[in-house]
Amino acid sequence: MKFNKLICKISFILPVFFFMTSCSSVEKTQEAINNEVVATYDNVKVTRGEVESYFAGFHDALVERYGEDYKNNKEYLDNQLKIFAENYAQNKILIEEFDKRALATDEEINKEVENMANEVLHLFVDEENGTLDDGDGHKINEEKLKEELNNAYYVDMNDYKEKQKDILKIDKLIQDVVKDINVTEEEIKAYYEENKEDKFSTGPGAQMYHILVNTEEEALNVKERLNNGEDYAAIAAELNPDSTSQTGGSLGFVEYENPNYDQDFLAGAKNLKEGEISDPVKTQFGYHIIKVTDVRNEPQYDDFESVKINIEETLLVEKKQNAVTEFSENLFKEKNLKLK
Repeated sequence: MKFNKLICKISFILPVFFFMTSCSSVEKTQEAINNEVVATYDNVKVTRGEVESYFAGFHDALVERYGEDYKNNKEYLDNQLKIFAENYAQNKILIEEFDKRALATDEEINKEVENMANEVLHLFVDEENGTLDDGDGHKINEEKLKEELNNAYYVDMNDYKEKQKDILKIDKLIQDVVKDINVTEEEIKAYYEENKEDKFSTGPGAQMYHILVNTEEEALNVKERLNNGEDYAAIAAELNPDSTSQTGGSLGFVEYENPNYDQDFLAGAKNLKEGEISDPVKTQFGYHIIKVTDVRNEPQYDDFESVKINIEETLLVEKKQNAVTEFSENLFKEKNLKLK
């Protein structure tokens, strides 16, 4: 398992962004700063100290953005700290709801987190340079482990474990919220019909091939060779300067109205009949000898059964995302979450 699948960044509900500027605020004692209330919900007061402690892994990034004295920086106080506070308070509310629903025991959560932590440790096994015993007789390169944890905004392994507990609880809560959501056959069919033209159709076009040369004289020579019976694919392999030299000149199926193709090229292909080869067609790239097969003059639609599963997955994701958003917003409103 890759490291970045295990080292999850701390942004459970809202992304944590950084804002640029500088300035400073009036000095206060450290105790007074820590006790400042930055958010409230129900009868709970969220203090600046607990928020900044929770996001301590962002220290180096904050110093880089605002300077060593970032905790007195006005833009940090007006923007970044508020984002941290909202994120932290929302996580606390969601975790309280997880506890209320009793979706897993502490023992179960701790076991999952330990398994995740062990997987992380095993990624840094270094018997030659390792200094940390992983408990299974292997040596862990502690320096590299710490570097990667810090890059993912964790202070250390203990911080990683505590954050993963929160992530697991919130994830289990979300899964509980969406567990009964499904998509009906009627919804799938309705989506298909509503999006048939835009998402499930292929416009008129053809399988197109080309041989590309620099001059009209060269193109006329190619046409003569073809008239004399030489193989189209062989000439394309010989002359084409692009990757189509490996595919017999094939460009795949191209719609006549494809905006990504040179319009002079498409105009030259559009009036060709099945299997017909064009005279030289001049474009911005040079001169083409075009061949078409599988000509389709009417749009073709994907069969419903062939796209049904993909539509169901799309609708299911959308319905779950909407359900989680609605649930979260209602819960925060019910808890009277306010930032100071």
